[in-house]
Amino acid sequence: MLSNAQAFGGNGRVDGSAGTIYLRPLGQPDQLVVDGGRADNLGNATPIVTVAGGTVTQVGDDWFADRSTRHLRGIARGQEIVFGTNSSQRFRVIDNRGDHIFFDPSGGRLSDFLAVGMSWRAETVVGRVTVRGGSTVELVDSGLNRGDRRGRLSAGDIELSDNAWLTHPFATTVSQFGIELTVANTLTISTNSRIDASARGYLGGLRDGNAANAAGRTLGNTTVGGSLRRNGGSYGGVGGFGSAEAFANAVYGSFRDRMKWAAAVAVIPIRLVTAVVGAHQRGDAESGGQILANGGAAAPVAGGSGGGIKITAGTLSGGGSMQAIGGSTGSGQPGGGGGGRIAGYYGRCKSLTWRS
Repeated sequence: MLSNAQAFGGNGRVDGSAGTIYLRPLGQPDQLVVDGGRADNLGNATPIVTVAGGTVTQVGDDWFADRSTRHLRGIARGQEIVFGTNSSQRFRVIDNRGDHIFFDPSGGRLSDFLAVGMSWRAETVVGRVTVRGGSTVELVDSGLNRGDRRGRLSAGDIELSDNAWLTHPFATTVSQFGIELTVANTLTISTNSRIDASARGYLGGLRDGNAANAAGRTLGNTTVGGSLRRNGGSYGGVGGFGSAEAFANAVYGSFRDRMKWAAAVAVIPIRLVTAVVGAHQRGDAESGGQILANGGAAAPVAGGSGGGIKITAGTLSGGGSMQAIGGSTGSGQPGGGGGGRIAGYYGRCKSLTWRS
């Protein structure tokens, strides 16, 4: 019966995205399945919301508050929270509302040991994650007003197949997004599937929420030092100058390790900058598909910088590719985006193509 469980989205003017199926068999690893039940990829994404952590600002007997951020209601249910840096004691969340997180009272009184100013952290861990059937999954942190909303997911195995995509939301003037995966065993990406953070980083000038600024946003999510109009974004490489202003933001980060975020570009109207994919692998990575963090490109405006990819694995294998390529805009007035950063730490590598 469980093999026939379905949570497809409905058909319409815009089709609904797939729901989630969570299985926890007794004595076996739990499983999370997102299956769109279709042959093509559906861009309408299914959010998978993770919880990072923060600092305690108020304490009750079975609750605490962290007023530095707010969370979607109920999103932390079932999460296990650890307080302090050395504690191994875990408390299971039964509900959350706004900046308050509530626990099962049978676990003990929080107020007996918890104090204002203590750190707290949560880790989203699943035994196996499967995304298939044309589904797009968007990994995102639950903190609604945080600057850093990287989605962090730990799993025994992750498999993307049958036109599945894993991505994250587009940046805003308040928050940047990214993907961090910790996989104990194997990350598998089929030939027609991908992890793709392309064109989702810092906003360019005169774009969306940054529409009042001619300068693109850069490190720190600020327009100070950002590329000016018609000039490409910089990250690992320098953005090319266009026919006006002749100012591109400075490169940043190290060739040994990508920074959290990719650079901004100037005068980008829609989705033309990329952000970071970090696949932190303790096991193996087998990819016939793609891991992408490319800069956006849409002439006649400037190109976005390439983003960042870091992968650490025992063995990298397959016929797939990793790319962090700057956005191209042709040979007219705008400049092209600088290349991004790719860092690979591995024991063996077979067949993969690297392009930055």
